[in-house]
Amino acid sequence: MTFMILIDFNSLNWINVISLLGGIILWVIYSQIRIYLTSKQNKIVALSLMGLSLIFLILSLVKREWRNLLVPFFILLFLAFLVYRKNLQEGLLKGKPATIDYKKEEEKKQDLQGRYLNDISYGKMYFKEKKFDKARDFFIHSLKLKEDATEPWFFIGLINIELGRYEPAILSFKKVLDISPSHEEAKTKLEEAKRLFNESKSKKKPKKKSKK
Repeated sequence: MTFMILIDFNSLNWINVISLLGGIILWVIYSQIRIYLTSKQNKIVALSLMGLSLIFLILSLVKREWRNLLVPFFILLFLAFLVYRKNLQEGLLKGKPATIDYKKEEEKKQDLQGRYLNDISYGKMYFKEKKFDKARDFFIHSLKLKEDATEPWFFIGLINIELGRYEPAILSFKKVLDISPSHEEAKTKLEEAKRLFNESKSKKKPKKKSKK
């Protein structure tokens, strides 16, 4: 509104017309080359436009031709605002390096991977020592760090077989195959767990007494 009041459209001269046309042309050119500029270069563009607008403001005060020279001042200031806002929005939406610390994110991933491998290592060690409860605890904890890992589920299945828990073993191997359908060892162990489960069920069935 302030911009409209300060400009007398009835007395527009060549300075005003050139300023308006120049502002439009500048914005069109900038829109085309913006994607090729770095974040720093975009900031320089915004600061340069603000600097030029201040020059026109000073000239309008010195020469007392504020109605004419304030037109390019407002146009340049408005362009600077558009440039700054555009880059601010894109920085927030696209997640540029200025808004995300990729180094810290990578360190977090490496830390999680290290802890996951540590759990797997201890789990395998306790499995070899036949300390199955301790081994299972480490494999379960590793799944909290890497949910889509097949190795922990596979070893949990093996532990369940060793402990005679065939139904949970079947579920564990099925989970491995859900994640990795081509896991051959899991297919073999699944069939083994099913066989053992059926055998255990048949053993539990009471034998029918023969009639004399």
